Amino acid sequence: MTASQPTNDLTEAEAFSSVGYLARSLAHLRAGHPITDLDEPHVLYVAPTQVDVDNARHMNQHIKETP
Repeated sequence: MTASQPTNDLTEAEAFSSVGYLARSLAHLRAGHPITDLDEPHVLYVAPTQVDVDNARHMNQHIKETP
């Protein structure tokens, strides 16, 4: 039996944008991986949860509003 993957409503367009990067970053940190390994190719992928995606969208909106 395989573990179920976390589900989220991240769109394909968002997945390849800053929202996707932020969501993956939040998931990476939530899983206990150090921030310094975030962009390393050997790091195992951690799927973002819906909370990660929602938080990423919120963060992205505030980043876009900052002059």
